[in-house]
Amino acid sequence: MRGTFSGQSAIEYLMTYGWMLLVVAVVGGAIFSVVQGDIFGPSVQISGFDDGDVIITDSDVGDESLELVVRNGGSENLEVEKITISNPDSKKMVLNSFTDVGVGNEEVLGLTNISSDSEGEFELEVQYTQGNLEGLVESGTITGDLEIPENGELWDDPYRRNACGEIIEEMWVEDEEVYQINNLAELQCMSEDKEGEYSLERKIDAQQTEAWESGFHPLGDPEEPFRASINGNSNVIEGLAIERPETDRVGLVGYGDDMTVEYLKLNNTGIIGDHRTGALGGDVRNSLIYKTYANGEVVGGSRKVGVLLGAGSGTHILKSHTSGYSEGPGRRTAGIVGRHGTVNQSYSEATVNGGRSGGIAGRAATIVDSYYTGEIDGASVQTGGIQGRGSSVNRTFTVNPPNDGAEGEQRNALIGRGGAEYSYWNEDLCPDCDGTRSDSPTAKGLTTEEMKGDAAAENMEGFDFENVWRTVEDSYPKLKWQ
Repeated sequence: MRGTFSGQSAIEYLMTYGWMLLVVAVVGGAIFSVVQGDIFGPSVQISGFDDGDVIITDSDVGDESLELVVRNGGSENLEVEKITISNPDSKKMVLNSFTDVGVGNEEVLGLTNISSDSEGEFELEVQYTQGNLEGLVESGTITGDLEIPENGELWDDPYRRNACGEIIEEMWVEDEEVYQINNLAELQCMSEDKEGEYSLERKIDAQQTEAWESGFHPLGDPEEPFRASINGNSNVIEGLAIERPETDRVGLVGYGDDMTVEYLKLNNTGIIGDHRTGALGGDVRNSLIYKTYANGEVVGGSRKVGVLLGAGSGTHILKSHTSGYSEGPGRRTAGIVGRHGTVNQSYSEATVNGGRSGGIAGRAATIVDSYYTGEIDGASVQTGGIQGRGSSVNRTFTVNPPNDGAEGEQRNALIGRGGAEYSYWNEDLCPDCDGTRSDSPTAKGLTTEEMKGDAAAENMEGFDFENVWRTVEDSYPKLKWQ
């Protein structure tokens, strides 16, 4: 009787109060759903991942984030390597997760920088490894309020692209993308992003630019300066040609500001411009040029012509060198830079032909621990083996003196107009030369014997032969980095 009474009482209780319990359950579920919505934001719906090795059991999009709950439905541990979401416009977002998920376990994977806009359908792909199997992929769709912005502003681009924006291979690109330059087209496309970071991956054959109309188009102008960084990785740009005789600021870079160029070689260039012309740059300001080499013919129709740079206001040229030929009928033609800049631990072997010229700089450059061994022909008193005009010159030497210069004027082996400190010239090759036009007590001529081999360290006072310079048997000194 006791058991029967208890069962009957339970039934009567449920009949009396069961509807109340149902209401509580429904309301509680609604509240949980609302609270969950407040936490996770609007839901998205996943299809195609209901069974198999990778099962997505839940998903929510919140403020600039998307959470996917991934369960391992297989019989072995798996590692989620990459999740890709894409839309019909081929814009993609990629999460490289490398997350281990044990058998039967779940892991929450979060994709950040999500933007919510209008509802759409996207392709969803999960790449994973399981046991010894690699590169496994499961695919499906995701529907919800997701937006992939233009130009990858919030979404990471899984493709490596060249400087022209073309896809060259699918691989993950780290936070700061470096454009790889592999050919001439990509070299010219550096104009597309004037503040980018570029890396030359191999020798660039630019000889066909000779057949282009006006040749290579210089990078940057005063309206849009080239502010990028270029790492040449000791690779060569071979045969770059530019023929713009009436154009100001001509070179690989036309007008650059706050840029960096390192480990770049320009060989057999043929550059023709007007005012401010150089193989690397026509007018490059406030920049760093490091371990860069330029060779070829650079011809300007006016002033400020240099084998490396035409003008370099505020620019530091460090451990760089030039050879070849520079010519300018006007003022400030030089082996390295036509006017301005700082030249440190650099040298030139170039032939210079122009008015008011210098072996290293034409005018107003600071030149330290550098030398010139080319030949210079400048029909002006303001012509010197180191610099045409200027006084900020220290610890330099030159071998071949300028030509006879202006008729009846004194030849100055180092500086055409200005002074120099601890600088030397070969007096055997120019016994009638002065070193500078200004009084320079520590600048003097030495014999060939005094400038070569170990004798150089004894006679070239002021030179640091421990850290900067080195002697060479039967030859003139060289810089330690050479």
